[in-house]
Amino acid sequence: MRSSLGWGGSAEDVARIVSLLEARGIQTRVLIDVVTNAWGEPARPGDDGSTPTTASLEYLNRDGAAVAELLRARGIRP
Repeated sequence: MRSSLGWGGSAEDVARIVSLLEARGIQTRVLIDVVTNAWGEPARPGDDGSTPTTASLEYLNRDGAAVAELLRARGIRP
């Protein structure tokens, strides 16, 4: 099974974590999240609501401990 974790990071932030994890042999990927408010309106002024604004890290459940360890080392609380 797969899990995902988002912490409000950009796609570039998550991609850096992905590359560090892949260097350890852990397969992960970046998931792009579109953020809208509860009314389906853009989350930020000028945003048309379809622009990716954050990203999440997707990984296999069996790799959860290694992912959490690397994130904590980078100051990200899983």
